[in-house]
Amino acid sequence: EQVLMGDKAVEAVREYSIEKPDYVQYVLYNEEKTVCFIQYWDRSLCVYDVNTNTVLNTMEGLTYMEWFLGTDEDGNSYLLGVNGMYVLNKEMQAVAFIPQARGVDLENKKVYIGWMEEVYEVPLYSKEAILEMGKGE
Repeated sequence: EQVLMGDKAVEAVREYSIEKPDYVQYVLYNEEKTVCFIQYWDRSLCVYDVNTNTVLNTMEGLTYMEWFLGTDEDGNSYLLGVNGMYVLNKEMQAVAFIPQARGVDLENKKVYIGWMEEVYEVPLYSKEAILEMGKGE
């Protein structure tokens, strides 16, 4: 399973060296199950390397992250929650929050943003692509 909740989530992280194991709400894994995203009830998120048993990052005050959507060709990870999507770089640091995001198509580089019944496709650009566009070429 890619998403674990409740008792399954708490049990899944018992062997990990994390703080607050009894306060785990969700557990998400990347495609290879080498990185674990642990969402606590206090809205903090712990990014944990399963292979090395180390915490890669801890973030506070996030909206609840409920789905791991994938990793792009640059190593960025996409986590979707109730109010939007976080983008984490390959060092697992948050580099963007996209409010009202409802999904991402990493192959076609599109983000889906929605409100009520309306859904919009928005291009997903890399930092390099944005810098190129800024050069006006």
